[in-house]
Amino acid sequence: MELLMTKKINNTTYMKIINMIIPYIVIFCFCLVACSLNFKSGYPKGDDVGFQTAHIYDWYLELKGDGTQLISSNLAGGLGIGKKLFYSPLAHFVPAFIMYVFKVSLIRSMKITLFLSVYISGVFMYRFSLKITKGKNLLSILVAGLFIIWPYRLFDAYCRLAYAEAISFLFLPLFFMGIYDLCHKEQLDTITFLEIIFGGALVFLTHNLTGFYTYFFGIIYILINIKSIILKIIKNKMFIIYSLISVFIMVGMVSVQVFSSLSLLHKDFYNISNDIYMWVNESKVISEATRSADFSGFLNIVWLKNLNLDETKPTELVSSFLLFFVSILLFVGLNELFKYITKKYDKFTILRIINKFSIQLIPAFIIFIIFVQNCIERIEVTYASYLAGFLYVIVDLFEDNKNPNKETKLSTSFYSYVILLIITLLMIFTPFFWEHAPSIFLNIQFPWRLWAFVSVFVPIVVAYIFSKYNNKKGYVIILISIGFIISTTQATIEKRIKKATDKNTWIYTVDDSVFKSRSSTGWNDEYYPYMYYNSDDTYESLYSNSLYQQVKAVVANYNKKATDITPALLEGEGTVLITEGTVVPNYKLECNILSDEALVQLPIIYYPGYEIIGTIDGKKYNFKVVEVDGLVSFYAKKGEYVAKTEYVGTTLRHVTEVYQVLSVIALFGLEYLDFIVVYKKNQKKNLLLK
Repeated sequence: MELLMTKKINNTTYMKIINMIIPYIVIFCFCLVACSLNFKSGYPKGDDVGFQTAHIYDWYLELKGDGTQLISSNLAGGLGIGKKLFYSPLAHFVPAFIMYVFKVSLIRSMKITLFLSVYISGVFMYRFSLKITKGKNLLSILVAGLFIIWPYRLFDAYCRLAYAEAISFLFLPLFFMGIYDLCHKEQLDTITFLEIIFGGALVFLTHNLTGFYTYFFGIIYILINIKSIILKIIKNKMFIIYSLISVFIMVGMVSVQVFSSLSLLHKDFYNISNDIYMWVNESKVISEATRSADFSGFLNIVWLKNLNLDETKPTELVSSFLLFFVSILLFVGLNELFKYITKKYDKFTILRIINKFSIQLIPAFIIFIIFVQNCIERIEVTYASYLAGFLYVIVDLFEDNKNPNKETKLSTSFYSYVILLIITLLMIFTPFFWEHAPSIFLNIQFPWRLWAFVSVFVPIVVAYIFSKYNNKKGYVIILISIGFIISTTQATIEKRIKKATDKNTWIYTVDDSVFKSRSSTGWNDEYYPYMYYNSDDTYESLYSNSLYQQVKAVVANYNKKATDITPALLEGEGTVLITEGTVVPNYKLECNILSDEALVQLPIIYYPGYEIIGTIDGKKYNFKVVEVDGLVSFYAKKGEYVAKTEYVGTTLRHVTEVYQVLSVIALFGLEYLDFIVVYKKNQKKNLLLK
């Protein structure tokens, strides 16, 4: 899409290039401000620090060849906790890949991934805003900035350390841009379907809960605009075919993750199946709705006061923002004064030159910087002031397309997003929806997770509203609002001050001390069998020599190791030893079974999909694997031999892996078909549907 920014001076080829580069430079500046904590040493601790770093490190070991695909070999005491069986893998794979390729630390790889996700998401929002504003470049830059600095993502990334959820913001604008094109684009092409496929699949593969609600809001948007969809179907039957292909591909790309999760969720065997323990019962979700304001990412004064952060006293917060407002007024006033002088007295050659090249901005900027440096102490407000000043220069020097947007379709889309925003806010704050919603919706745990979607819908609504006007005063309102949001974002204030006052609130290296016993399975030990839940003292094993109590001690105390536990013969006679130097799940077992058959219990958490194979008298035997006390157990045959344990996964997982491969092939096939159609008809545009 051609950028429509027009320079006041001659529109040369040079200026066209500048116009194309400026938006991405400004978006980069937004990211520098939003991710300012990344430039401090270490990383802030949060609720999920152990869980998130453990998954990244496990991926890193796998890339090095020291790990296994689905079972963790080094976490949770060596019990063989399942990984990638419920949680989405992408947010952990990317930093692990950066660690592996660029040889950087885990913390630095997290920072790089977060920064890239913020920047790319800003670019997506910028491109989306260009569409809905019909090419208003300045406005689209501001809208992208509003999305980038929205507090909830930073609250996720730095306070809760819900790292995967924070990264998932990357794909939200891409998906909703695809849905917008599907409903409103006159001539559909493969780009529309690719936006939906990649946006929808990758957001789910980054954070499954965010992905689920992304689909939910996408469906609502389509239903609101169903008339335009029906008209497209009537006009061209190929619309249905390509839509179905897109659904097939998108579902296929996430199929392994979805069906693996569901297969465990419905076994009623793991902690994840306990709705009360997992906080997914109706009463818990409703109770969290009453606390939604506290988790928006905007300042929670009560919380910060309890942390004894003096800098966040209401009076100081108000005064610092007033100084920000004064600094912007000073800069605008000085700029207008110098512009007036150069225009009024342009009979002087030097003033004509200054006026032509807008050099009057320089003294205004110098005075502005001096004021900010000497009067504003809070670093966030300083950043906000500099960014707002920089944005004002851009707004002052450049102009947007002056054609107001008056299309009916645009208005329909605007009201669609207003409706989505209202629905989202009602879901965040009121219990009504959760009282009547199907149980699958309760997996959100906290309605305030939906602040993620407010961060998408508000900028879009702002883009629609301001696209109706060409008054730059409106743009100044947006940039002042951006400064206010930066100044009132809790994460940067809280973590910056805590770093200076309490070194224990930041981590500087990631090692075993960070990987707590629950770290590889989430906050609630989701993948532990329910009988190992620490408060469950009612469970009793049927076997007196069961490994249950020893394993439970490892679960309760990370300092204990599963490798110190030897296998137990629950039935039969003989001995089974784990060969030293091997790790779960690929154990080698030295078996000497004296009875015709023996039931052997191993210190490995049970998941369906384990195989244990031994060679007896030259014949290979695939021993029957069963679950006893939540541990992998098998019926060993008589003889002296070596057996091997391996996790191969379930039949359902293998089927979905094939489906995933087919979906990727279909994706390339769709693009190849587009290539054939385009070049056969010698068209310049990449059109599939005629």
